Amino acid sequence: MHEYTHAVVGKMLPELRVTDKADLNDARRQYDNYLRLLKELNLELIDIETDAFFPENIVFEDLAIVCHGIVLFPRPISATEEIIMDALKEVMQKNLGQTIMDVTDPEAKLAGSDVLFT
Repeated sequence: MHEYTHAVVGKMLPELRVTDKADLNDARRQYDNYLRLLKELNLELIDIETDAFFPENIVFEDLAIVCHGIVLFPRPISATEEIIMDALKEVMQKNLGQTIMDVTDPEAKLAGSDVLFT
């Protein structure tokens, strides 16, 4: 069994920019519960602040594949993903000492959800 030590999460700011579909109060409640559960798992939380809009600035799903000290980043499919990936790369390399690898082949298609760890 692998032991996890850190969780990298987006930072919910007071001046959070939301889409017209988002309920800010409900989002804050869910976010607080999410952080509480991660802390109950004894994970050290690392907050990342980006210029992305909610909910992309909070949830980093499918943006990287992390295994044994290596972080593989697929090519971003939007400007928002690129902003978030740049922030994630900095944290993963500088704060956590991970090796960063980027998919650079323009023909390659890969998302974090393409990988299933068992």
